[in-house]
Amino acid sequence: NTAGFEPTLFVMPTLARRDYGWFSFVEPRDCETRAAVSRFYRRHGAHIALLYLLGGRDFFRDNVRASGEYPVLVDLECAHSPEIPVGNGRLFNSAARRFLDESVGRSGLLPSWNWVYLGAPGVNLSALTLTDGQVAPRDVFEWTALGTDRLHQRRSKRVLESSQLHMSTVKGIPVPVDEFMDSLLEGFRDAYGLIGKNREWLLENPGSVLNRFRRVHSRVVLRNTIDYAIIARELPHPRYLGDGLVASEFLDGLWGSYSMRFLPAVIQAELDDLWEGDTPLFLSKGGDRTLYASDGRAIIANYFPESAQEGARRRLSRWGPEDYDRQRDIINCAFAITEAPHVADQALLQESDVTSASEAVAPETDALVREASHIAEYLLQRGIEDENSFSWIGLGANAAGQWDQVSLDAGLYDGGPGIALFLLYLGYITDDSRLLEVADKIM
Repeated sequence: NTAGFEPTLFVMPTLARRDYGWFSFVEPRDCETRAAVSRFYRRHGAHIALLYLLGGRDFFRDNVRASGEYPVLVDLECAHSPEIPVGNGRLFNSAARRFLDESVGRSGLLPSWNWVYLGAPGVNLSALTLTDGQVAPRDVFEWTALGTDRLHQRRSKRVLESSQLHMSTVKGIPVPVDEFMDSLLEGFRDAYGLIGKNREWLLENPGSVLNRFRRVHSRVVLRNTIDYAIIARELPHPRYLGDGLVASEFLDGLWGSYSMRFLPAVIQAELDDLWEGDTPLFLSKGGDRTLYASDGRAIIANYFPESAQEGARRRLSRWGPEDYDRQRDIINCAFAITEAPHVADQALLQESDVTSASEAVAPETDALVREASHIAEYLLQRGIEDENSFSWIGLGANAAGQWDQVSLDAGLYDGGPGIALFLLYLGYITDDSRLLEVADKIM
């Protein structure tokens, strides 16, 4: 706000004490006009830029409230998060994968598919879209035959509770962002520009929003909270309540997730909290790389590849037109993928849409090489490179057949090696050593 962003963002009245604090109730209110709705989404665009800088996470719909023309972030425990060590299943830990992990999509504000790993279609929990009618990824317990001697629990699918408290409304009717994408993108553009303009102040001034987080503890989400919720629902079952050894064997299933993220000290801290009946909680401090347990004790020094402060400063170092364009593309794509049809529902090409072989005219080889060279130039411009890899962000289908933003993986059909094969062959016939070097780096 002090840097001149318009319209100004909501400032939460707070009462801070040494070990606890209070913030004011956020009253749900309508927007009076479409101009107010436009300002609402413009402010959200600024939130996207600010959380991208800080590395914020977990700003899904339940952590955002709409109060008139003000979107309010009501849960800031993950506002300044470090990079988390890679968990299981990353066969292709490329520069594009890391770039996507820490992009504007990381905050949770934008549409994305969550919980696909639980074996069900992904759920969109975005704070910027209506998310009614989605089914929980796991069966939930329900009490049946209430008031009778047949009272029991059963598992069943349940539609997730709908919520509109995060949405801008006019006369109680939610107004989707679709009609105000220009406002959202303008807010992001202007806030991104202001951050870049004030880069030195953010880095050097002790009172900047960046440096004030240096000694502050923030929550680190190592495992999705829904995983802990599933465990908490199972533990009251008589088989576990009646035998501590059986309960211990059940909880020891967490050891199956051992990896660079879930080291023995991490899993043991999870078990300690679960035995106390608590949801496991981990913390980080903005200025160091240590992982802290829920009781504040340091459990692993240098656990994080970089601190939250180091990550924010690194993002600031690349702040500029190229990074802005990439982040804007990720924003646009995030809204496109949740509206795209399911892969299995897409119609195949009709026979009339395909030119038969007898009608086709073979182009000359030189024309094909020129076109292939244009494609190669585009690929090189869009690629994301570091010392050890060259990779891309694209579209792919997740395990449930939903389109998603992904980094290209190690598959020949739709991954980096397929592009490497193309570049190798083109580099060979054009004698372009640049293409050969990139292909080698992809592999």
